[in-house]
Amino acid sequence: RLELIREPLAEGDKELILAKTNKELERLFDGAVGGLGSDVDVQRLSGGARINAIMNDKFGADVGLMYTDECEIRRQIVVAIQNINGVYIGIFPPDAAFKACVLHQIELFRRPSMACVEAVTSELHDIVRDCVDTMDTYTPIKEFYTKLSQQFVDECKKRCKHCVEHLIRVEKAYLNTNNEDFIKLYIESIGQITVAEPTTGAAAAQVPVPITEGTSGGAGGTAGGSVGAGSDHPSNYKGDSLPFTMLPEDELVSSTCTESTVGAASVDGQTIPAHMRVQVEQIKRLIDAYVVLLKKKFRDHLPKLCTLELIHATKEFIGTALRVRIRDHIHTIDDISGGEDPDKELRLDLLNKQQHYSDAIEILRSYRDDWTV
Repeated sequence: RLELIREPLAEGDKELILAKTNKELERLFDGAVGGLGSDVDVQRLSGGARINAIMNDKFGADVGLMYTDECEIRRQIVVAIQNINGVYIGIFPPDAAFKACVLHQIELFRRPSMACVEAVTSELHDIVRDCVDTMDTYTPIKEFYTKLSQQFVDECKKRCKHCVEHLIRVEKAYLNTNNEDFIKLYIESIGQITVAEPTTGAAAAQVPVPITEGTSGGAGGTAGGSVGAGSDHPSNYKGDSLPFTMLPEDELVSSTCTESTVGAASVDGQTIPAHMRVQVEQIKRLIDAYVVLLKKKFRDHLPKLCTLELIHATKEFIGTALRVRIRDHIHTIDDISGGEDPDKELRLDLLNKQQHYSDAIEILRSYRDDWTV
């Protein structure tokens, strides 16, 4: 029974215990996050698999649901155009209206991005706690490891959120409308619209016609009646800036907003003139194309950011800096054992009995020669 009781720790055991615990925690964390290790759980998802779903599936779905109210974005464009024009009547869609609405859309990426960082941080807390609980070591040392690791994860969360804020500020600082993908998306969106031949007389003066280079027929429109067949098509486009095309208002009605809704669009109870409705649809197509690029960038960038600033940083911390910090909290062997020996009384009782038995055996051995078989 005495041999089965754990011996009290000596001061020289501290470094050995810490080294073994550090290595074990590092191994468990790598297995939980990266899917490494020989023991693969087939009953429930690991922490790394849950984080993967958060960063790619959940965050991607949240981003995809951001830009669904097309009537609302039209209303914002109308307000922006009216505020920019002021007392004047605008002829061309103002760039400032596009910029103002896009800046508002960029701001919408803040909420799902921050929520993704919070969710990944919460999963890392659970992973660290589960890894520490799995280790076969003393309770006090488990508490130190859990506390220090989760404190570091919180520090990483602050840095990660700061990076998200920086990314949003960068996107708002410069709208790259010269981006090739943006130009291609915009041209493809208008390339599917058939432009009707303008009528003569007063009606013709009210219908804007495509403004394209190399278009035959002068101001009468394209020969084939399709914007996609002109020089603006992506396969033919070789310019360095976005070719702006004015489209007839009848072809600019969105599938999500009925024609009557667009035709009777109003802000503060005032009907929007027809020429402004054309401007609204032009700007909306530009915004649609730019938001597609933003969604693509955030879906690609944020998982990388969380992996670098949260997962990889925590893994590196456990493998290096945690070994230093843990020694700042564990000074003696009593900090590991808690300063208590739960088997002390039983050990002393058994040691006392062992001594008595040993003395008795020595006495009996002295009379061995007198024993009879």
